[in-house]
Amino acid sequence: MLLALKFKGSVETGNCLGLLLAQHPSISTLTVDCIVPIPLHKERLALRGFNQSLEIARPLAARLAVPLLPRLMVRKKATAPQSGCNLNTRRENIRNAFQSSSEVAGKRILLVDDTVTTGSTIEAAARSLREAGAKTISVAVISRTARHFLKR
Repeated sequence: MLLALKFKGSVETGNCLGLLLAQHPSISTLTVDCIVPIPLHKERLALRGFNQSLEIARPLAARLAVPLLPRLMVRKKATAPQSGCNLNTRRENIRNAFQSSSEVAGKRILLVDDTVTTGSTIEAAARSLREAGAKTISVAVISRTARHFLKR
C-alpha cells in the first residue's frame, strides 16, 4: 500500500492508511495540540505532485479532531532520496534539512511519516521541532522497514 501511495500516486491509499493509523490504541489515546507531516522539499513535491505523509496525516487529523498544521515545518534542503543509502549517508543527507516555525513553541506535536528505516529523517525533523520549542514530539508512522534492524 505504501508503494502504491508513494510511487504510483494512489492518494486514496493515504486516506485509508491515515484512518487505520487513527484507530491504533497508541495513537488514538495521545493528547496532542497538532499534527505535522514530514515535509517534502518543493522540488520533490513538484515532481511527485503530492506529499505522501500529508496524505496520511490529513484523515488522521480529521479522525482525531486535531489541527493539521503542515506549514509549521519546511524542508529547506533538497536531499537525495534516502532509499538505497546506508545509515551514515542517510544521517548526513538529512542533516539540517528541516526548519520549524516558532509557532511550535510549547505545543505537543504528532509528527507523521510514511515509513521509518534508520530513523534519520524522523530524528532530524524532531530536532528541528525541539529547537523551535516544541513541548513534546510523538511520532506516528505506517511502517518500519527491515533496514532499520541492520547493523549500524
